[in-house]
Amino acid sequence: WTDPAAQQRVVDIWIELSDVLKKRNIDMVAYEILNEAVAPEHDDWNKLMNKVVAAIREREPERVLVIGPNMWQIAPNLQYLKLPEGDKNIILSFHTYSPLAFTHYKAEWTSIKDYKGKVNYPGIIITEEDYKEFGDSLNESGKSLLEEGMTEWNKERLIDVYRAGLEFANSKGLQLFCGEFGCLPT
Repeated sequence: WTDPAAQQRVVDIWIELSDVLKKRNIDMVAYEILNEAVAPEHDDWNKLMNKVVAAIREREPERVLVIGPNMWQIAPNLQYLKLPEGDKNIILSFHTYSPLAFTHYKAEWTSIKDYKGKVNYPGIIITEEDYKEFGDSLNESGKSLLEEGMTEWNKERLIDVYRAGLEFANSKGLQLFCGEFGCLPT
């Protein structure tokens, strides 16, 4: 994220892509700079993203760019984006899998994969009893996700999760797109 050579490689990749794709109609093709950036600091992502945007804008000033925030592109992190001023050819993007204790129940790639208790929705996702019984088998990340699920979750709570992102997009006069959402069948 901070290595100048690695950053330049990312910029160069986008220059190459733009050179190939710039003949495509701007009404038909948009570019997503990076899906689910996970930089150590929000500013690391902002610096790299803005370098890429500048390189693309030199070649394609009107191309629509899809930009999501750092740390898995979640809506509350949109507020940390430092976007180019006045660029209206940006669509802000977010992903949501809240509450993760429910949407990713038994997902093998998560820190809560070993949780064997029940989950519920709407309502309290993880009961205090199930947390006490199964929480000790998880690492700190898993425990944190279960604790998030020990509060009330419903339609209104989900709207609250998105509210900061909606307000940020509105303050910038930009469109907001939910690029990923869902729940596993487990």
